[in-house]
Amino acid sequence: MGKEISLPSGAKAVINAAPFSEAFKLWQACAQELAQLKISADTELNVDFLKNLFCIATSSEKIEAALRPCFRRCLYAGSKIDESSFEKEDARQDYFPVMEEVLRTNILPFLKGQLQKWGINLGQVTESIPALKSRRKTNS
Repeated sequence: MGKEISLPSGAKAVINAAPFSEAFKLWQACAQELAQLKISADTELNVDFLKNLFCIATSSEKIEAALRPCFRRCLYAGSKIDESSFEKEDARQDYFPVMEEVLRTNILPFLKGQLQKWGINLGQVTESIPALKSRRKTNS
């Protein structure tokens, strides 16, 4: 069973991990598109960085195409997610939160080992960004 999340509209979603091949295609699309961010050791992880990350991720046709098979493995309001799931205006507010969870569920497992190798604690990184820190507390 996947992770159930509550959404802004009041609906619930169940986020399931995709098979390796689909999740890796999503990772590749994200890595390719997010290379535009030009991250270095001096990059400040602030709201401006998050805005740029959000805009790249949500405007990329490559990421959207790689997300589709991953979405199909998840449920929204009790039904499998498909092209019509977010068609109703009230459901559209739930699209980005569902997208974020699908990305987290399918991409973070690829990063865990590499981040440990580099001595980076993902929890500490997200806690250092005020917008993510306050969000984590409200969603916990």
